[in-house]
Amino acid sequence: MSAAWRSLAVLSLAELGALGLWFSASAVLPALSREWGLGDGGRAGLTIAVQAGFIAGTLAGALGNLPDVWPPRTLMTASIALGVLANTALALTVESLTPALVLRFVTGVSMAGVYPPAMKIMATWFREGRGLAIGILIGALTVGSATPHLIRGVTDLPWRGTLLVASALAAAGAVIVQLWVSEGPHRFPSARFDPRMAAAVFRERGPRLACFGYLGHMWEL
Repeated sequence: MSAAWRSLAVLSLAELGALGLWFSASAVLPALSREWGLGDGGRAGLTIAVQAGFIAGTLAGALGNLPDVWPPRTLMTASIALGVLANTALALTVESLTPALVLRFVTGVSMAGVYPPAMKIMATWFREGRGLAIGILIGALTVGSATPHLIRGVTDLPWRGTLLVASALAAAGAVIVQLWVSEGPHRFPSARFDPRMAAAVFRERGPRLACFGYLGHMWEL
């Protein structure tokens, strides 16, 4: 196995562990609804808070150019650690909806420092076969985001225990990133954020269709 494919395997394993934080609260919504007496608005809020945090984190990362200012591995490790802290705090200390919404928002912000930098690291390893590599990495993070549902389905853990297992898996992902993930030989030069590029992208048919397709996909969430 080449160094590129070994790196992809390690990075995918890290994503598999880390992305469980994304939907950890969604996996235990029935238990939270019973314990906290949540209505439809509260249940929806716990999911929306993560997505809002991800959007805010991604925008802040673009405006601050964080993937270029910080090494992607450092950004990923720090972001996973932030998500672990927020998720663990929810599991151990929270008894009501409002602080849970805040912590879920923070979790979403942290995911913005995990998912996009991983894609950048992967791209530095591949010129040929990059499409396949992207597919494998996205598959790993998709399966990872579903792990809390798996934990909930195959164990009798209370909801707090399910969140703690998700935190432990994410912490293991952070260790993997810090110890074994590195950028490849095809690194990208640093670039400043330029808001004009957003308009420029939409003038090109290919990127425009890709963006609209991704926008449509996000409505699933």
